[in-house]
Amino acid sequence: MREKELDPIIHLLSSTNTLFIKGGKGYGKTYLLRSLEKVLPRAVYFEMGSLMDLIRKLNRRFKVKERSILGSIRELNKKKFVLLLDNYEMYDYRFRKFVSKLNCQKVIATSGKTYGPTYHLKPLSFKEIRSLLRDLEEDVARGVYNVAGPNLKQVMELRGKLVGKDKEEAVELLTRYKPNVERVNILKLSHALNLAYFLVILKYVLYLTNKFREGFIIAISGYSLLLLSRMFRK
Repeated sequence: MREKELDPIIHLLSSTNTLFIKGGKGYGKTYLLRSLEKVLPRAVYFEMGSLMDLIRKLNRRFKVKERSILGSIRELNKKKFVLLLDNYEMYDYRFRKFVSKLNCQKVIATSGKTYGPTYHLKPLSFKEIRSLLRDLEEDVARGVYNVAGPNLKQVMELRGKLVGKDKEEAVELLTRYKPNVERVNILKLSHALNLAYFLVILKYVLYLTNKFREGFIIAISGYSLLLLSRMFRK
């Protein structure tokens, strides 16, 4: 599904040593790195491990016998390869510092902050997701997209569970699968709080002008809005 992204990324790599791929969770960053691993010579994919795990993997791949970090860097910098790093935002400062000292080309996937040339992955449209769900009925495929959105991992997980099921079973499964939606305020919290404070101030103004009934109504509204805003903030 992300194959069309390969050529632009390979082209960008011809002009930079480090390229970030940025996209939301489930956008297909891992799939894209795995695809690059297949088409780029001497590419090494790494995900979710410690610094020593990375060093051991690189040393095994390129037959480096050094065990120290500095020695490994020195020997690895004599090799030409492409390091494909996934979930970069999960690694600590020590890991990132080691990676920065490697002279190899790097393709780094992250959903966080980037520090150089960046290729932005766009979310897949329903039309693109639909092409992955050809064996599902149209309205079931639409239900999958409503639940999983552009998250490829969830889309394929749901597809595996829904293939062969009738529509009634599919609806029941999608209803159970849909995650709990995090509570959020209808208004942005900052706007709600500003409005609440304004109503509280207005209450005192109305009290000073002897408009007690209006002041009481405004007070109830203001304090209620403050309470709700704080509840939803938790």
